[in-house]
Amino acid sequence: MKGSRCRSANTLTLVLFLAASWILPSTARAKSLGEIVLSVPVDTVVEAGQQFLLPVRISGVTVLDSVTSFNFGVRVPLDIMLVDTAAVKGPALPSGAGFSSAKRDSVIVVGGYWTLPLANNGTLFFLRCTPKGDVPDNTSREVRLERLSQNGTLLYYLNERNKPPCTAQNGSVRVRNLNMVPVRIAVLADSSVDAGSPCSIQVQGGGLLSFSGTTALQFALTVPPALYQSVSVQGGLLPADAVTLADAGSGLFRVSGSVPNPVGGTGTLFTMQGLTKQDIPDSTVFTISIERLSDGGNPLPYARKGDQTPDCAVSNGAVTVRSPVSVAHGGAAIPARSEVTAYPNPFNAVITFRVHGPLSDGPIDATIFTVLGTVVRRWSQSTPEWTWDGRDASGVSVASGVYVVVVRNGEKTWQKRVTLLR
Repeated sequence: MKGSRCRSANTLTLVLFLAASWILPSTARAKSLGEIVLSVPVDTVVEAGQQFLLPVRISGVTVLDSVTSFNFGVRVPLDIMLVDTAAVKGPALPSGAGFSSAKRDSVIVVGGYWTLPLANNGTLFFLRCTPKGDVPDNTSREVRLERLSQNGTLLYYLNERNKPPCTAQNGSVRVRNLNMVPVRIAVLADSSVDAGSPCSIQVQGGGLLSFSGTTALQFALTVPPALYQSVSVQGGLLPADAVTLADAGSGLFRVSGSVPNPVGGTGTLFTMQGLTKQDIPDSTVFTISIERLSDGGNPLPYARKGDQTPDCAVSNGAVTVRSPVSVAHGGAAIPARSEVTAYPNPFNAVITFRVHGPLSDGPIDATIFTVLGTVVRRWSQSTPEWTWDGRDASGVSVASGVYVVVVRNGEKTWQKRVTLLR
């Protein structure tokens, strides 16, 4: 441990010196058998911007040790917190002890005296500290107790007659700062869909934790207009009206709203749903991108928590569209006609589906969606005909309305709309 005083711009050495002129009676000069310990808490967890008292404690001391003053430094991390000039007297100091402090450059000098040997264990003094508001969350720095030096000679931690063993135990300060927890915004989209079938785009958020209980978000989401026949927004952590169409020509949506702290700080912000267009060429890739909004040409932060703007990472998504099966006719490729029938349509109780034409040896997979892209029921079988009783996979009757059945067999895909009337 170095004894010289710290001159670093990132640390502060607190020098404490309490002295007294007191003669120990001969009956109290026996040496203590124990060891005195000076310490700071091993891990002090505090909130950014909230003032706290950092205790410096003494233990293992008895009257026989004849401690009448102490003389040591406390090195605290000024890169993450501020420290007041005045130290605060602790309950372990004797009643009536003199106590004062002053700041000299980056050092706080504390002096005092008392007339009886120290017999109390506990807190000698407190440092009044305030963590900075922009410290990254969970930042930890060491707090050290250090011997001082005078004319090149190390001084004892304690100024007493019998010079008992004294050990210094260092600690740390860890700052929790929910307002600086990084935010994540990611697009989760169906990786591959058939032209004319439902497609869902989910936007998720992470790191949505703050001291105020909400995180304000603002960003632009671009959904290529050539992807959907029509698209709707289903709210999540953000209400549906927080997503508005700003430019139909480019498919630019503006997202702006506040999110309450979810469990774990993660959840679905909102979902975009709809049927893809039927005339999309095979293997067309659509990129759904997140971008910053701007004000007068100046980019705006994605997220704000109180008066802080934490880092934000964004991830775009993509949808690959497969075209319907085509057949050759007169040397030109034209879309195949629908080869799935439904009877009766509309229906009010049971509807029968049947796939016509040559089929491959693989299974026939069928899925019924709502027009917003929510899966209602799935089948996988070897026969080309099946019935639906208007219930979902849980056996619950679904509401009246229009539904879409998508059938796949090998490389072929068919779809058909049906109407349920109750």
